[in-house]
Amino acid sequence: MPASQPAWWLPPHAACAKYHSGLKGPADPTFTQTFTSVYTDKSLMVPWYAVLGNHDYGELDSKQLRLCSSPTFSSCPAGCCYSPSWQTNMSHLDWRWNAHQGAWRRSFGDGLLDIVFVDTTPFLTKSPVCSQQGGISSQDQAGQAKAVQALMRNSTARWKVVVGHHPVRSYGEHCKGGKGGDCVDMQWLRPIMAEHQAAAYFSGHEHDLQLIKSKATASPPDPVYYVVSGAGSDIRDHDFSNW
Repeated sequence: MPASQPAWWLPPHAACAKYHSGLKGPADPTFTQTFTSVYTDKSLMVPWYAVLGNHDYGELDSKQLRLCSSPTFSSCPAGCCYSPSWQTNMSHLDWRWNAHQGAWRRSFGDGLLDIVFVDTTPFLTKSPVCSQQGGISSQDQAGQAKAVQALMRNSTARWKVVVGHHPVRSYGEHCKGGKGGDCVDMQWLRPIMAEHQAAAYFSGHEHDLQLIKSKATASPPDPVYYVVSGAGSDIRDHDFSNW
């Protein structure tokens, strides 16, 4: 590793959720069953930093959404009370868990590295709009974009990294082989990272591993390394022949 780079790294969790449709409440045993009881090695007894993904928002198909619709969260039908808010309030079950909605930042290495975490699901046009507590309809996309800009601008760290569940660049299924898909909705983040000299963007969503870097001759220039991690997800067959 070059001497100019930090000699340590804290891997953020940006891959697909451990369950299909989020949590049903602050005491949902699914969290303990899929996190606390699984990651038990001594080396894993450190703070974990997670970003919310589409499954944390209770991603349901159109039929399920119709059956689960309700005017208020408190009156939603049994079995439909999924909310991303539960995912952000699990530190009472496991001290290691750190997750928030919106945009937030943590510093590491005495200020050498700043990581900006982004809740990307509200930016996807195809995201289900539910009336659940903390759901898409209660999010402020424009406000979060401004918050990301401010967090990057105010950072004095030597290294800046951004983490979000959905990729900005990808050649996988969700981004249609690099030609569209969910990546289109995430392009708002690209100029912000370039302006504030982010070193890398880590994402999940695609069920594969990718490292993408533009050529030095690219126009406009894009200095960011894009890392896609499919850890913890089902395996998919992809055709990367268009690379």
